[in-house]
Order: sequence, then C-alpha cells, then structure tokens
Amino acid sequence: PNMSRRLLECRGVEIIHNKLIHKQYGIMALAPGLMKENHFNTIRDMTNKRIDMERC
Repeated sequence: PNMSRRLLECRGVEIIHNKLIHKQYGIMALAPGLMKENHFNTIRDMTNKRIDMERC
C-alpha cells in the first residue's frame, strides 16, 4: 500500500542539531524534499564504488 505524502515532515534546514559525533558519516539535505527508493539505491551504489577496500 502506498503511504500518503506527509508534507508536514518536509522541513527546512536544521539549525541546532546539525553536527555529527562519534566519527559518523551522513547526508545533509540542502532543501526539504522527498526521496524515493531509487535515490537511496543511487547513493548506495556511488558510495560503494568509491570505497577503498584496502583501507577497511
């Protein structure tokens, strides 16, 4: 079943909690929007392509 687009969850830039701690990595949105499954697949594929397996 398809979910309704809850546009109230699309907010602007986070001003307070915008720093990563504990040597994490993440994605920072520059504008509010919705991501689909193929967007996550593209990000995963591009990230995996650039990982240096000798350093892992």
